[in-house]
Amino acid sequence: MSTLCCHSVERMKSLMERCPDGYFGYKCKFRCQCQHQEVCDKISGHCPKGCKNGFWGTSCHLDNMCYYNNQRRLYLGSISYTSKMNTCQRWEAKVPHAHNYTEKSFPDNRLPSNFCRTTPDSDRPWCYTTDTHDRWGYCKINNCGM
Repeated sequence: MSTLCCHSVERMKSLMERCPDGYFGYKCKFRCQCQHQEVCDKISGHCPKGCKNGFWGTSCHLDNMCYYNNQRRLYLGSISYTSKMNTCQRWEAKVPHAHNYTEKSFPDNRLPSNFCRTTPDSDRPWCYTTDTHDRWGYCKINNCGM
């Protein structure tokens, strides 16, 4: 049984490696969404220099306006404005709004530029704003299923 299993996996990898440039995955079903039209890995979809605008995730195929599987806390996209259209303050900045968040406050253990995130004390993505009169705001990010 294990020999059959390994041959099936090898055959599937071989089929994926034959995807035309710009596509990846089983039966080349997914389109690469890499920055600067870069070619992604034909098996994983990984983009070495990152995702093009509007996409996020390890294979850059997740819509930037969405979180998935009701997992708001796992949103790692690059939306950087609140639902009131205020620009988000960078998380490493303490001005105009001071805070105590560090890398460990986020799902990927990195300071997320000025992107909306769900912190351990919140239930949905938000950010501090650059507006001195409006400290923070929730971000409009949709549940897109999956």
